[in-house]
Amino acid sequence: MKIILILIIMLFSISSYSQIELNDDNAKSKLIINNDKLIVVFFYATWSGPCQRMKPILKDLVKEYGDKVSFYKIDVDKNKSDEGLGITSTPAYLFLKNSNKKGLEFRAMSKQRMKDLVDSYLD
Repeated sequence: MKIILILIIMLFSISSYSQIELNDDNAKSKLIINNDKLIVVFFYATWSGPCQRMKPILKDLVKEYGDKVSFYKIDVDKNKSDEGLGITSTPAYLFLKNSNKKGLEFRAMSKQRMKDLVDSYLD
């Protein structure tokens, strides 16, 4: 019984620290929010090596920033939300705050570089 309880607790803690997958139906409602919280949207393709390299980095950052930053991801092959946002290649990262575009970055990068970007938009 203890093992089952531990597994359940682990599953809840893992799910609370993950990127939320967006699609064309819910992207607008999640991204057009007037609050002071930074939003980072990761545009990726499942077949892209650089995108795959970024997934564990972003997963770590989700845990590190907790409730300070909302992290989302959008599969560009399954959705069209990227078309109106200037996304021309993957991986891409859109930074939003108070419904305003703060920045747009393209390319795979180190965890420290990504952390520096997030920190620069938190201020």
